[in-house]
Amino acid sequence: MSDRVVRLRPTGDQKLAVAVIVQAIEDVHNPRISVGTRIDAAEFLASQRSTVWCQLAGVRVQALQRKARISLLSLLQTKGVRAQSSLRHAG
Repeated sequence: MSDRVVRLRPTGDQKLAVAVIVQAIEDVHNPRISVGTRIDAAEFLASQRSTVWCQLAGVRVQALQRKARISLLSLLQTKGVRAQSSLRHAG
């Protein structure tokens, strides 16, 4: 039996898929960008739209989508608090 290790190099498509997923994760967690953009990124990661990208990148879809749903709920709650606060100050 051989002790050789097979190293797989990612293809161009895999690199692109990883870049898409990483950018969306960074967008979700970047407090310097708008809440709307952060919500869009979280919605993408939590939805079926990210499934193909995750599979191509070799990322476990269920784990990523579960964490993204938690982030999305948190962002929506934050946005709701801000909206309520704005309404109180306007009135």
